[in-house]
Amino acid sequence: MEHQVDVDITADFHTYELIWTSNSLEILFDGELLHRYNANSVNYIASLFGQKQKVVLNTAVGGFFFPNSSPSSFVDTAEMQVDWVQV
Repeated sequence: MEHQVDVDITADFHTYELIWTSNSLEILFDGELLHRYNANSVNYIASLFGQKQKVVLNTAVGGFFFPNSSPSSFVDTAEMQVDWVQV
């Protein structure tokens, strides 16, 4: 299950979610499920679940989920504004 978002991510604040269970990782954008990664023998989802992790925020853009957001269209002085982070 993969879903693409056709939205200008720079026009407003958005909610990004990662729901991590012992069996899967779910990626949501503004409450919409974009993709679910299921635990299997070639990823570390199950073995890392429940262990201490770090949250890293960055200004990386592009990729499969946001096909209309090319990194080349952003200037080198990109700014990230974060309203809140909940863990």
